[in-house]
Amino acid sequence: MLALPHRYVVLNRTLDGTAARIGRDAGAIPAARQAMDLALRRGKPTASATYVLRRDVEQVPAARRQLSFVVASPVRLLGNAGTGELRGWLVLGMRGQDFLQRTLQRAAAGQVRVELRDVQGSTSQRVASWPPGTPTTSGASATSPASGPASATSPVTAENTNTNAQHRRVDVAGRTWLLTVAPIDGYVHPDGTLDTVVLVAGTLIALLLASLVGTLSHSRARALADVDRATAALRADVARREDVERALRRRENELAGFAGVAAHDLRTPLTAASAYLEVLADDGELDAQSAEFLGRARSAVARTDRMLTDLLGYATADQVELRRTEVDLGRLVADVVTERTARLDADPRRVVVGELPVVSGDANMIRQVLDNLIGNALKYTAPGQPPRVSVTGRWVGSGWRIEVADRGIGLPAAERAGVFDAFQRGAGSGGYSGSGLGLAICRRVIERHGGTIGVDDNPGGGSTFWFTLPG
Repeated sequence: MLALPHRYVVLNRTLDGTAARIGRDAGAIPAARQAMDLALRRGKPTASATYVLRRDVEQVPAARRQLSFVVASPVRLLGNAGTGELRGWLVLGMRGQDFLQRTLQRAAAGQVRVELRDVQGSTSQRVASWPPGTPTTSGASATSPASGPASATSPVTAENTNTNAQHRRVDVAGRTWLLTVAPIDGYVHPDGTLDTVVLVAGTLIALLLASLVGTLSHSRARALADVDRATAALRADVARREDVERALRRRENELAGFAGVAAHDLRTPLTAASAYLEVLADDGELDAQSAEFLGRARSAVARTDRMLTDLLGYATADQVELRRTEVDLGRLVADVVTERTARLDADPRRVVVGELPVVSGDANMIRQVLDNLIGNALKYTAPGQPPRVSVTGRWVGSGWRIEVADRGIGLPAAERAGVFDAFQRGAGSGGYSGSGLGLAICRRVIERHGGTIGVDDNPGGGSTFWFTLPG
C-alpha cells in the first residue's frame, strides 16, 4: 500500500485566497509522501519535515519563499485508525513564517524575538522567526538572510543559544518543534515578562498545532462523506450512461437491420426495372424524345442502385465477419484503378501508384475503402481540369499509412472533422453525384481493422485522404 506511485489531489480548498488546484500528484513530493506513509503506519495525523511548497516554488519569487510543512491524516472507510479500506489522505499545508507571524505577532508585542525550529535528531532547522529574519540564537550556523526560506540548521545544544533565551519543546503530530524566545537587545524585564511571553507563545504554538491535527481528525468523516457522495454520483452517472449506451446500441442495431433488409429487398424490383429498361433500349424504333426519357430513367435507376449499395454497405460495415488474410495493396489498387478508368482515354499521369505494402486485413473491405477514396479523387475534379491522383504508402512506426492525394476541389478545414459522418458532404460537392455514405463506410472499415482515417490539405491544391493499418 505504501508503494502507491501516484496520489492525486481530488478535493482542494485554500485558506490564503489563491485559486484551488486539483489533479496534482502529491506523491511526487518526497516530504509530503513520507508524511502520508508515516501517517498510514501510525494510523493518526503526522507532520512532514519542512520544505518549500511546490506552489511557492512555481509561483513565488525565491526571495519570498518560506519553509513550510504539511500535516497528513489517512482517510479510511471505517472510523477506527488502522482499519478499513484506505480511501486517501487529508493533507493540510502551512507556511512556517505565516503560521508564526499570525500566532505570535500580538503576543510578542515588540518585546521579544521568537524563533520556531523543526528538531531533527541532534540538529534543528529554523522554520520561521519573528520579527522575520531575526533569529534568537547567537551561533553563526543558525543565521539566515532576512528574506527567503529560513534554511539554517544548527546543533540542539545550550552552547549556541543566547543566555537570556527561553526554550520550549512542543511534540505535535509526530514531530518535535523547538520554540525559542529571547528579549530584544538590551531589554530584559525583571518581572518575568519573558517567562510569560514564552508560556503564552508556547501554549499558542501547541494549541494551534494541536488544532491543526484536530481539524484533520474531525475532517476525515466529512472528507469521507464527500468522497462517498462523489463516488455514488459518479456510479449513478455511469449507470445512466450505460443504460443510454445500451439503448442507443439496440436502436442502432435495429436501424442497421432495417436498412440492410430495406436495401436488399428494394434491389430486387430495381433490378427488374433495370432489365426492362435495357430491353427498351435495344428497341431501335424509339423516337428522339422517347430515347431521351429512357436515358434519364436508366440514369435514375443506376443512381438508386448505387445508393442502395452504399446503404447496405454502411449498415453491414461493422457487423459482417472480418476475414483477415495477407492483402497485397499494390495489386488491389491496380485492380481498382483499371476498373475506374476502363472507359476513359489512356492517360499515364491520371493515377500514379507508388510502392505499396502487403498488410493483414479483409481484402473485400479494404478494396471498398480504396475504391471509395480513388473514385472520389477522380470524381471531385474541377470542370475542365484533368484528374491527377497519387496513391502512396509509408511506414509510420507502428503501422502503414496509405495516402490518396488529388488535385481536386479540396475540402475546407472546418468540414474535415465531419466529412466521415454518414450523409455528410462537403460544401463544394453539390454538383457531383453521391450518397454521402462512402467515407462513413471507409471509417467503419478502417476502425474495425484497428486503424485511423483522416484528410489533410494537399500542398499545391486538392486533398490528401489517408488511413493507417497496424503493421
